[in-house]
Amino acid sequence: MTTIDVVFAFFYIMAGISLISIVFVQFYPEYYDLAYKAIKILITSIDNCVRFLSKEDCLQKI
Repeated sequence: MTTIDVVFAFFYIMAGISLISIVFVQFYPEYYDLAYKAIKILITSIDNCVRFLSKEDCLQKI
């Protein structure tokens, strides 16, 4: 598996967790704050991962 495969797998897992938490909140609105924080952490981690990858690609080109 290449680095890109790992990132896409990670991304799909995170998207799945986000979807599950959104559906969960529909049935249990009292946990909305917790689900919001979880999705925010997931988005931040995906963003950091993408930034790291683009830096790596830039370094390889140089």
